Amino acid sequence: MTFPTPSPADWKALAEKALKDKPLEGLVHLDADQLIVRPLYAGATGVETVFAPRPSDAEGRAWDLRTLVEGDDPAAVNAAVLDDLRGGAASVILKGAVLADSEPLARALDDVALELAAVALDAGLAGPDAANALAVAAKGSPRARLMFHMDPISAFAEAGAAPRAL
Repeated sequence: MTFPTPSPADWKALAEKALKDKPLEGLVHLDADQLIVRPLYAGATGVETVFAPRPSDAEGRAWDLRTLVEGDDPAAVNAAVLDDLRGGAASVILKGAVLADSEPLARALDDVALELAAVALDAGLAGPDAANALAVAAKGSPRARLMFHMDPISAFAEAGAAPRAL
């Protein structure tokens, strides 16, 4: 079943009807960060996304908006990571051949503020090598928030065997 997409004018008319005598401005409020939250946003507002540092888990946030970026080309992975972080993600989880070595991984993380945005890995059985590559790539950021996500049991179960000793 599909429903027609209402226009902003349709939405406004329905909202005014639901609010009765109350003004639409009453739906605008401040969030915990004192940012204005409007009841409706349109894609054509012309507002650019802005990367805003978010507190870490240690500072009391109970959740983490993490995006998966998978790829083999460091430049493409970098563009996707930066786009996701600018769009609101707090951290990324990387997967793909870009994890094979520190040099392509460093290029994939170029311009990422590793102290603010956590980087996690989904490297399967290559977890130890990928973790080493990430540690080397982040060497210039001693406060980097790295999450290696090594889970050999799941990797073994997925592969059906352990190809080498960890």
